[in-house]
Amino acid sequence: MTQYKTYERDAMSNITIRSANIIDALPITNVHIKSWQETYRNIFSSYFLKHLNSETRKTGWQETLADEEKQVYVAEVENQIVGFCSIEVREYHEENCAFLATLYLLQQYQKQRIGEQLFLVAKNNVRRLGYQDMYVEVLAENIALSFYRKYGGEIVGKRCINGENQREILEFILKFSMCQ
Repeated sequence: MTQYKTYERDAMSNITIRSANIIDALPITNVHIKSWQETYRNIFSSYFLKHLNSETRKTGWQETLADEEKQVYVAEVENQIVGFCSIEVREYHEENCAFLATLYLLQQYQKQRIGEQLFLVAKNNVRRLGYQDMYVEVLAENIALSFYRKYGGEIVGKRCINGENQREILEFILKFSMCQ
């Protein structure tokens, strides 16, 4: 059953956070690509970002949305998807752990507490699933790192990943306690 939550954004509009469904694959893909282009422009080349493949991403989102083991939530403003997040279970240190796999928001909607609402919905659902902690992987150069730190993310690991042209990019793994 899809649950809807509406949060007041201002006097003129509302934010709706809801469970995503398969018909959301294309709008999620569009937000995913545009937010990558906005967020990672100082990390990846403009050529790389310009040529992100929407068909590949759309197929990936269709598969994710069809997977009952993964949960995806979208944020809507005036019936348009402006952001999304997803949670999934992954093996980490030989245990099954809950991960905030994605949290993306179009730049024009950032700093309006929409990202916070998506994050809290994800965190509450991880808690409901019985996990004590939630993890997220974030590039060290990503401005979202300060967002995650603000909401209690503790850096518990780091690794270098290969970016374009074999450039190494530092990535942090952050842990959030579900007890907070």
